[in-house]
Amino acid sequence: RLYVVFVSRFFTNFRCVEYVWDEFLPEGTILTSPYSDQIKQMVIQGGPAQTGEWIAETQNLFEDYEKLFGKPPKMKVRAIALMTDSEGTASEAEGFFDDIQIGARSV
Repeated sequence: RLYVVFVSRFFTNFRCVEYVWDEFLPEGTILTSPYSDQIKQMVIQGGPAQTGEWIAETQNLFEDYEKLFGKPPKMKVRAIALMTDSEGTASEAEGFFDDIQIGARSV
């Protein structure tokens, strides 16, 4: 999981885009987090096909935010977080992250 957290002046006013890699859900699945309706999840890799391989991902955060929340972001990105878990599957998970780059794409 990669979280991108948008926060206004008050931390209680936030939105979060959560990019998820999931073995069972298909790519493109959109969910609302069970913990908060302000956290929207987007599956960007699905299935076990590329387990054990390095995968490069490129996402358009602005477009994804609009798709998930129905409007462009008005808040600034204040945090980015990474997480690997096997929540709810009674199994183990391991993930490696490398060369994370955030910014505008060069044309």
